[in-house]
Amino acid sequence: MVNVKTLALVSAVALAPVAGAAATVTIDSFDTFQEVANPAGFGLSSTGTVSGAGIIGGDRTTTAAGDGVSLPSRATTVFVDGGTAAISNSNGVTGFALFEWDAGGADLTGGGMNTQFVLDVINVDLNVVFDLTVDGITATSISTSSAGNVTWDFSSFAGANLGSASEISLLVSGPTAFDAEIDFIGAAAVPLPAGGLLLGSILLGGGFAARRKAKAKS
Repeated sequence: MVNVKTLALVSAVALAPVAGAAATVTIDSFDTFQEVANPAGFGLSSTGTVSGAGIIGGDRTTTAAGDGVSLPSRATTVFVDGGTAAISNSNGVTGFALFEWDAGGADLTGGGMNTQFVLDVINVDLNVVFDLTVDGITATSISTSSAGNVTWDFSSFAGANLGSASEISLLVSGPTAFDAEIDFIGAAAVPLPAGGLLLGSILLGGGFAARRKAKAKS
């Protein structure tokens, strides 16, 4: 006879959310204001470093590099404020933005819970390429023209000590006239697969069916 209590317990375990399913290590929440442009001008430089909360290691260095010839009409720009980093190339300009962080030996694994890096892309209008580098090791480039989460598995950074990371960088590059906005980059655990929820429901349903059959026989 099926043990309903055991099945219910297994189902509860299967249905329970994975601890740390949300990002547990923030690399940058992009709350600290910063603006750079290339070519430089109008009080803006092509690179700069700012300090603030929500930045791993406390500092972010941002660089804009493009083949524009004037600012603001033909330039590559990066504007960070209020939780969003906006990167763009003017019409006829190609270029990229580089974000760099000194992690200072941070444990990106969150004590072994995290398994991937997550970049939240909230807006992008053309095909943009994202390259993430940790301690000199760059994962496979990810190209997207759609908003949503961009992720890199920790396994893509074989050789990097993610339990004590020093240098992290994100390169955002795209074609002429592209615009992209990101609002978070960090390390996270993989959420519970939908199959786990299905398994729990099947087991629980099977338990109730077995109990009804036992009552019918008695």
